[in-house]
Amino acid sequence: MKKIKIFISSVQKEFLKERQELYEYMERPATGTTVIVEKAINAGLKEPVFIQDDIFRTIIYRHLVRLTPEVTPEVTPEVTPEVVRLVMEMEKDMSKIEIMQGLNLKDEKHFREHYLQKALKHNYVEMTIPGKPRSSKQKYRLTQKGLILKKQIKEQQKN
Repeated sequence: MKKIKIFISSVQKEFLKERQELYEYMERPATGTTVIVEKAINAGLKEPVFIQDDIFRTIIYRHLVRLTPEVTPEVTPEVTPEVVRLVMEMEKDMSKIEIMQGLNLKDEKHFREHYLQKALKHNYVEMTIPGKPRSSKQKYRLTQKGLILKKQIKEQQKN
């Protein structure tokens, strides 16, 4: 039996390499639901529900954030999900752009109205340069009230 040599050009090799790399990232058929269920369970979430009607739907449950009784009744209504996300994202003095990037937000107006202004209004966040709100060097930090809220949410998430 004679061996046949096959020559592959560098362009063909590059093409085959790309296909192999893509294949490694692709999901194999019929494994998606299994992966979703495993990831949800590993994250400590309730098992997702899959519904096949006219269309295929998936219900994925998230962690519920509840405030502990230590938070006064007047504080609870002002803690919107957006304010919670902002408070949980902040670690140090951060610029508006740093916070938006951490929250993966692109719309500056939406961020300002629904996140930042509410957090400032209810004293969860404060400006580092309060006398110059439009300063290019303006940063934001958590207040004592914001730090307490963050600690309570972290404790709640542990339980």
